[in-house]
Amino acid sequence: MAEWPLQALGHPPGGLELAAILVPLLLALILARLARKPASVAEFDGRAGELSPWSVGFSLAASDLSLSAALLALPLAASGPLGGLVCLQGLLVGGLIGRALAARWLLPALFEHRARGPLGAIEARLGSGALRLCTALFTGGALLATAGRAFLLVFALHVSLGSLFPAEGSLGGWSGFALLALAVWGIAALLAGLRGLRGSVAGDGLLFAVLCAAAVAGLVGLVAQLEGGWDTYLRVLHGSHKHELVGFATSPALEHTFWTALLVSSLASAAHYGADPLQQARLLATGTLARARKALWISLVSALPATGLCLTGAGLFAWKERNGLSAAADALVRARPEARWVVFVAEQLTPWARALVLAAFAISAVVAAKTLLAALLQLSATQRARRGGAPSSLRRLQLGLGIAALGTFGLQLALGPWISARPGALEGLQACGEGALGLVFAALALSVLRRTPPVNGLYWATPLLIVAVYALATRGPTAVLAVDVFAPLYFLAWAGWRFLVDWFGYRRRAGALVELAAVAAALALLAWGVRWGLVPIERHFRFDPEWVWLPLSSPWYVPTGGWIGFVFGCLLARGSAGSEGFAQTDAR
Repeated sequence: MAEWPLQALGHPPGGLELAAILVPLLLALILARLARKPASVAEFDGRAGELSPWSVGFSLAASDLSLSAALLALPLAASGPLGGLVCLQGLLVGGLIGRALAARWLLPALFEHRARGPLGAIEARLGSGALRLCTALFTGGALLATAGRAFLLVFALHVSLGSLFPAEGSLGGWSGFALLALAVWGIAALLAGLRGLRGSVAGDGLLFAVLCAAAVAGLVGLVAQLEGGWDTYLRVLHGSHKHELVGFATSPALEHTFWTALLVSSLASAAHYGADPLQQARLLATGTLARARKALWISLVSALPATGLCLTGAGLFAWKERNGLSAAADALVRARPEARWVVFVAEQLTPWARALVLAAFAISAVVAAKTLLAALLQLSATQRARRGGAPSSLRRLQLGLGIAALGTFGLQLALGPWISARPGALEGLQACGEGALGLVFAALALSVLRRTPPVNGLYWATPLLIVAVYALATRGPTAVLAVDVFAPLYFLAWAGWRFLVDWFGYRRRAGALVELAAVAAALALLAWGVRWGLVPIERHFRFDPEWVWLPLSSPWYVPTGGWIGFVFGCLLARGSAGSEGFAQTDAR
């Protein structure tokens, strides 16, 4: 598996394919360069001006598709035994409910503290300690998660280009991978650094249009490879039940059901749009609450290319039933299943469709990296503006951006061989960002409570959330062992630090018992999810005699970790008599 970059699966790209990759990125750079120059450090993050709700909405849509690696994840999910159009439930049902929650409750609180920046509500209510904790964890989590997503998208581009970087050439293997990664991070740094947030958003509408065109091209090009064309496609779509839009199955092992969308995807969506500093900065830059809400609903347009990608996955299932992969492609897909769509693009699609899909791979990698780098700049600019930074500080900010780009690029290359041999590690890296986002979501919810809670509960919730997300993401014997060690240690620490003090020192026995039971329930839920996340292999009724795994999937496990942190963060930050001294010390 460590030798996967040496695979040369695709034919050499022609002028059409290279143009499809380079022209949109070049135009996006020109649009970013033409954006109005910021007059101050404060304006560098967009807070001093107003951006169009349409430009912000399309920017959010492009980021959504890239940050979730949807160009790879959706076709793969839809082509699986339990996939199909039900994959859209989380995006549509969960997205609608999550956006409604964010627009109704979270955005007003965000604009109330607009002068302090995206994390102002947390700092204003919970103090500078909570702000530093949330900022550090979110930045670190976003860095690792984006490195993982960029790795996956650069991997897709590298495999799809194939013969451009032959294994025996000087640019083959990891050298070719490094060249592509360097190009992605370099373009991302330019887009994020030119004209601040205004420049970063300027070309995203164009890039989103290319992503939409790629989704259509991928679907049409794939159906053209089916014997019988659309007639075969529609018959397989109906026969495999992939045309169903809603599924009401109740097994927690199933990836896409109405209940995951209603109970889990909605909370993840609310956290994404209402607590994620990467998205908050864009929404604040619209200038008013009404414009921010409009931009939020415009971002739902990301469902259009997502629908095309799900339909493409259903077509990939139809093609897979009748055609085998080449020897090299089959070895790669068995080692890394998400490569199935990539190798199909590399070996089967016609040049025009392949050109657009390759452009989508490249654009998604750039947008994912740019979103992170722009957020780092915005957080830094906000802090400098609060300290009275001058316009000359922009040079230092851009220098810091360059260092961040090089550092993340180095991290991606350093982790490359290790990740390539451990596909589950990539999932863990991406889950890290979700865990950090869950903490910020919990802190923001705490900050808008009528009565200001003590901040020490947030520190109690942090390890619970991070361990939960990582353990649920990586699964396996190591994750079970980690939880078996963590759970009793955490429970004993809680009992000694909080429960015993309340029970014997202040005699708030009822409240102490409730909190102890809640903590025990959280740890029991975590242990159950990690230990039994993989249910026994069973014969699936639709695809007999195929035997399939039904894993505890990402629509459940990542939000479950975030939800544990959110619910019990609220509980732990409520404070108790035994922790008042700690809270007072922390406040000082």
